[in-house]
Amino acid sequence: MAHDPELLQAILDHPADDQLRLIYADWLDERADPLGEFIRVQIALAGLQRDAPGHRQLYLREIELILRYKEEWFPLRKAFTSWECRRGFMDEARGDAGKFLEVVQPLLASQPVRIVYLEGADSFLDQLADCPALERLAQLTLTNWRRSGTRRNTRNRDLAEIVRSSPGLSKIPLIDYSGVRGQNRIHLAFRNGAVVEQAQHRNHRR
Repeated sequence: MAHDPELLQAILDHPADDQLRLIYADWLDERADPLGEFIRVQIALAGLQRDAPGHRQLYLREIELILRYKEEWFPLRKAFTSWECRRGFMDEARGDAGKFLEVVQPLLASQPVRIVYLEGADSFLDQLADCPALERLAQLTLTNWRRSGTRRNTRNRDLAEIVRSSPGLSKIPLIDYSGVRGQNRIHLAFRNGAVVEQAQHRNHRR
């Protein structure tokens, strides 16, 4: 698979700019790389309603291409339990925090991933805090968070301090975290490193 480092870096730096993706698709088309077609198909689908003329044909072609080339185009997807590709590149990933950290550098250096959901992140806070590449994310959600087992809010304070001091976490526009089901659920949201919402909800079993 061919790459143009400058064009790819421009897409990583400006993930919302579809024009850059289309320029990259032109470059790939010139080299007979089917990724160019895939980028065009997904961008076209993003602008169509499901019942619009031509949607089904594009959708079927999207499925055909991704099933044929996903091993080549998205090898790092195997680190996640689920993932989403939008406008030609990986855009969203869900999985274990430890496995995410194993691939985070090559992933964010090659794919404009914007949204990540992680489980078990409380065991990897130091590693997450020391990862400046995370500043490329638009949203990070930490699910099934486990409390420290002492004071209810101890882990909250730790997380807030870590987010503020981390070179990567502090620059993510939105970080959201929720506690483990069946316990007191604690919800925190950080916008640009600052806590903006804090609420506690007790689950009641019926």
